[in-house]
Amino acid sequence: MKDLFFLTNDWDIDTDAHSTVAVIKKIHSAPGRKVMGWQLGDWQFNWSSIYTEMKLSPGEEYCFHFWLNGGENDRHDEICELEIFGDDWNNRQSFALNRNHTKPVLYIKGWYLFSIPFTAPDEFVKFRFNIQRAIATILPATQTDLDLTKHIRSDREDLTRKQRHNIVFPGGYPESPKDELFRINRGDHSVPVRRSHVIAGITVLGIAFVALNGYISLKTRKRK
Repeated sequence: MKDLFFLTNDWDIDTDAHSTVAVIKKIHSAPGRKVMGWQLGDWQFNWSSIYTEMKLSPGEEYCFHFWLNGGENDRHDEICELEIFGDDWNNRQSFALNRNHTKPVLYIKGWYLFSIPFTAPDEFVKFRFNIQRAIATILPATQTDLDLTKHIRSDREDLTRKQRHNIVFPGGYPESPKDELFRINRGDHSVPVRRSHVIAGITVLGIAFVALNGYISLKTRKRK
């Protein structure tokens, strides 16, 4: 199986998707490098696509590697996918990159390292990322990044949130990061304990204490 890597400058906006929202910008990657990558999509209904075409050997097995951040919204109605196809789009290979439909090989600091295996359908193969109702950022992966999978484990994901980490938010999520006090590890993911949860718990305990104290006072008066 031959490796193929996402290269930012080899990709263009798909002119068939007239509503595409996309920009190339310099971004800090998960391994700590500052590299140029594509950020595409918005929170509206604009269909955003970027594509590239490669000359491959038909029938040969390949693996396509890239980093991705975001690609989800808080309504669970987004589209975030990679399409790979030759002359016949109807026989395309489609990979949903959201909601853990396609398993990444590594997850670090909000970034997913994907390695997508496929068989080349024709000599000229088209790759296309499609995003709708979400914002996703795609960065190049390197052989060094792939080697990381042999030495480190993925971070714990917070599966309690409505959408995964996205660098477009200051704290990575739409909610204010100030509300989070600490996190509790639960197996392969972590659960946040928020200030609002603590306040709600204290309020419930206070109500329960008042009720209990009133009950005890009532019982005491009856005995007298």
